[in-house]
Amino acid sequence: MLVALLQIVPLALDLEWRPLRHQNAQRFAVLAVLICGLWNVFWYGLQHLSQFWGVAAIGSGFAMIGTATLLLAGIRQPTLMQLLSVALLGFFLLYLVTLVRLNLNLPIIR
Repeated sequence: MLVALLQIVPLALDLEWRPLRHQNAQRFAVLAVLICGLWNVFWYGLQHLSQFWGVAAIGSGFAMIGTATLLLAGIRQPTLMQLLSVALLGFFLLYLVTLVRLNLNLPIIR
C-alpha cells in the first residue's frame, strides 16, 4: 500500500517529484501493487468476508487495483487519483495502527 501511495500521490497533487524515476522500476512497482491488490481481494478478502479484516482487505485491494490500473493505463484524472490516495492512506493508517497495537500487546479491532 505504501508503494501505491508513493506512486499515486505525486501525480494526484501534480508534483514534479517521483519516487522511482526509471520507467522499468515504476512499472515493476505498479505490477507488484496490482498483484497485492488482487491477492487482497480474491484470496484473503473473499475467504474472510464475514470478518472486519476481510472487508478491510477487499476495500484496500480494490484501492490498490484501481491505483495500479490508472497508473498502468496512463490515465490522469486528478479527482479520482486524489480519492484513491485518501482511500489508500486510510487503509495504510488502519493497518499501521493495528500492527503497532499488536506489538504493544494492546487489543485490536476484530
